[in-house]
Amino acid sequence: MGNLAYVAHDDDLVKDLAGSAITILTADSDYPDTNFQTIPMGDVARATDPGAGVKIQLDMGSSKKVNFWSLLNHNIASGNPVVKTYNDAFITPSGETKTITYRALDAYVSSTWTTAKRYYEIDLSACTFDNTFFFVGRVIGALTMTTFTAGFSPGVERGYGHENIINVTSFGVAHVHIKQAKINYLTVNWDPHVKASVLTELLAFLDKSYGGAYPSIIIPDSTAAELYYMRCQDLVNWRESDARAIISGCQLRFRQLSRGKVQEG
Repeated sequence: MGNLAYVAHDDDLVKDLAGSAITILTADSDYPDTNFQTIPMGDVARATDPGAGVKIQLDMGSSKKVNFWSLLNHNIASGNPVVKTYNDAFITPSGETKTITYRALDAYVSSTWTTAKRYYEIDLSACTFDNTFFFVGRVIGALTMTTFTAGFSPGVERGYGHENIINVTSFGVAHVHIKQAKINYLTVNWDPHVKASVLTELLAFLDKSYGGAYPSIIIPDSTAAELYYMRCQDLVNWRESDARAIISGCQLRFRQLSRGKVQEG
């Protein structure tokens, strides 16, 4: 089993691109491609198949090795998206590709490119979709994902729930507002005798994500396909000896921002 890994909001290069650097073939103007740069997962970008398959083209501004790619809140029903690089402005392919293995609702690939390139394309021509169009809530590209140096024990604590507001009148009439359903929770424990280096990594993650201010991609097992788009619960807890020489346990909690949320047309 691999260690916990993450891509923080600040690591995402796609969110900072100008609108002119992003092209989806063929985009729905009512659901523009810039929607996949924003935090809300319901603000999706949409595209219809122009005949040669949906393609997302990104000009990174300069040559970079964007080794981590993720599609979040997508409606792909089958098939694997392929990330390609170009030697020029989407005319001459470099011949190097990376495959994003299909996973319902969200998926990622983390693999090192041989050569840094400026122009990246996500080709969905091998994919089918749950609708007559393609949509995606976030496209995230980062130079790398950060993997913790130490594994955790005894494992990942999981939770699942709903968030509701229930107002009850003085006569006992209840008015229910369903805020969010299908919320996943993760708690990661490092125990026992975790060295201080892990605590340093945890605090670095907390500072980089500003606690729960910004969402991060959380990958419980860096060798597996499972990932979540989550906010940290603002706090890292740990236990230490009086002399502070040994940290006997750390705990980090996450709450899922959203998954499978669709903007209605």
